[in-house]
Amino acid sequence: MRSAITLLTVVIFTFVIFTFVTLVGSYGLVPQTQEVMEYIPNSTFWDVDPDGPNSPYRFIPPPEYQGLIYKYCAETSLPVDAICRLIFGESRWRFWACRTYEDSGKGSDDGLVQLNSRVLDEWSWLYNGGLPINPYDPETAIRVCTRRIAHLWKLTGSLRGAYTAWNAGETGALNPPRSTILFVNDLMR
Repeated sequence: MRSAITLLTVVIFTFVIFTFVTLVGSYGLVPQTQEVMEYIPNSTFWDVDPDGPNSPYRFIPPPEYQGLIYKYCAETSLPVDAICRLIFGESRWRFWACRTYEDSGKGSDDGLVQLNSRVLDEWSWLYNGGLPINPYDPETAIRVCTRRIAHLWKLTGSLRGAYTAWNAGETGALNPPRSTILFVNDLMR
């Protein structure tokens, strides 16, 4: 009896979410992308190669981040797969990821969304309500990332432009380096 009630609850919840997404998408309230999200039934995060080109986590967040992704994408009216692509491209969903640029003055890129250490103070006021940003805290990283991408999307007018400005900076997006172009092309495929 309990499993039947659980199954019924899951079916109703899925129907409600599907209906909501369909209605919101059809009325143009959420920007649409060309990729169709894919779901692999009966798989968990470690059943597939998270770095592989066919990883479902390019477009669908792992279970531990789903609530946060959906919450902040709804807050900023961003499509879920846009943020999933960025996080997958930046850290392959590894909140402990760290990239240090020694002797270059570029600081370091840390955490799930690879927040650069040089911009944390400024972005704490712009995207985190003045609270300090811990790039290794998934909720803070996802909140800052979605708010920043939403800002960049409005500024540039496209998801490609937002990704370019995220990677190269707002001024660097005008004439992006080759590494940024390759990074953005990978996110958009």
